[in-house]
Amino acid sequence: MFADRFDARLPVALGLGLLALTLYRFGFLSLFTEKHYIMLPLYIRGVAMGLLFSPLTTVSISEIANRQMAQASGLINVIRQIGGSFGVAVFGTILTRRTIYHAAMYGQQLNPHSEIFQQTVTRLGYFAQQVNGATASAAAAKSQALVAGFAESQAFVQAVDDVFLIAAVVLVVAIVPALLLRPHHARVAGGAGAVD
Repeated sequence: MFADRFDARLPVALGLGLLALTLYRFGFLSLFTEKHYIMLPLYIRGVAMGLLFSPLTTVSISEIANRQMAQASGLINVIRQIGGSFGVAVFGTILTRRTIYHAAMYGQQLNPHSEIFQQTVTRLGYFAQQVNGATASAAAAKSQALVAGFAESQAFVQAVDDVFLIAAVVLVVAIVPALLLRPHHARVAGGAGAVD
């Protein structure tokens, strides 16, 4: 394994960089993003996770005595779970706040008296009348609801983009402490290099 023979900080930093790159690419999604634009960063993310977690675990337990290995592994898993839960809570809060912010921004831009808004509502209302056989007033209400729903969906996607960009910045910053980790020494077969 690469991390056992060489400095594990290199694949950790490379994994963090690739993961930040994929999150940066996800920071520009829209309601009309095509599948290939989403799939390529997902493949790169898989490679990044492989580069990141195995060497990081190796560095974490390299100085642990054999008799304490079980406790150390359990503690690493607990810390990873707590960190993941904390991250989900923080980014979930950011997502909610950014969705509200973008919804307010889009709401301010929707001027019901503008010519474009009136044309859009009229055409959607005509479509609703033709498809559903709705009355003129019901079709108008439905068309306005469709425009508002589209704005809400776009606000949510914009908030998701913001969260991805913030996560990308966090990962780029995390490269610095990853490079400051102490390099580990590989354990020699037979236990000569192991700490007891």
